[in-house]
Amino acid sequence: MELEKKHYIKTGLFFLIALLPLYTTIWYHYSFISYLLLTLIGIGGFVYVSKLRYSHKKLKNRLKSNLYTDFNTHLPNRLKFIKESKTLQPHIDSTLIIINIDSFQNTNTFYGHSFGDAFLKTIAHWLKTNLPPIESTLYKFEADVYAIFIPVPFSEYNLKKYLKKLSLKITKDHIMCRGIEIDTTLSIGAVQGNKNLLKLASIACKEARNKRMAYLIYDKTSHKEKEYQHNITINHMLKEALMKDRIVPFFQPIINVNTGEIEKFETLMRIQKE
Repeated sequence: MELEKKHYIKTGLFFLIALLPLYTTIWYHYSFISYLLLTLIGIGGFVYVSKLRYSHKKLKNRLKSNLYTDFNTHLPNRLKFIKESKTLQPHIDSTLIIINIDSFQNTNTFYGHSFGDAFLKTIAHWLKTNLPPIESTLYKFEADVYAIFIPVPFSEYNLKKYLKKLSLKITKDHIMCRGIEIDTTLSIGAVQGNKNLLKLASIACKEARNKRMAYLIYDKTSHKEKEYQHNITINHMLKEALMKDRIVPFFQPIINVNTGEIEKFETLMRIQKE
């Protein structure tokens, strides 16, 4: 209906532009040549405006595409994943895998940003050729982070099997970039479910990296989410106390039980309430 409405409007404008010079010619007693000139000017203006509208629409579509695409690898980005994840069916468990390249900052610093971008494209191509044997999409998040999303059920056994294979294969394959072989390892975090996939997979990836594990699947019974929330709350409390000068040091003596003398002091920190 919307397309038909636009078509009728365009047709109406065209006939208006074509007939308006005729009315003008009759009213002011202009010659037929004047009518033709006015008509051609009107049609030319109509064509110009139509092309301008088309160019604007094309530019709008291109900008929209760039918004959801990583500029370097041309893969869908984090915004695209967030948008698509909102359309998922809540009763179906999905799998999100987040992949972080170990030591990428060192590679990027040593060889330069241009090489770093080329290396990220190389890894993107490698991941494309090593996706799970099931419906899945590869995304490029910020910096050196990739994600693989599996919108259909995928057993935990098959997930572990795939993550193990992926982490081993990257170390065995000769990752070449501009004629240079880069020894590459990955830190991988994964989660299965239908809620908070991005947050929980990110936690799993960070845990894997901190513990120097090749991969880690988020354990919903570990309460890691609450632990992270608690740490954020404590950090906020400390920052606020420092800014408002509410931290007070206390010095507690440590006494030698044999001599009864103070050997050293233990320093404690307390936060005064407002």
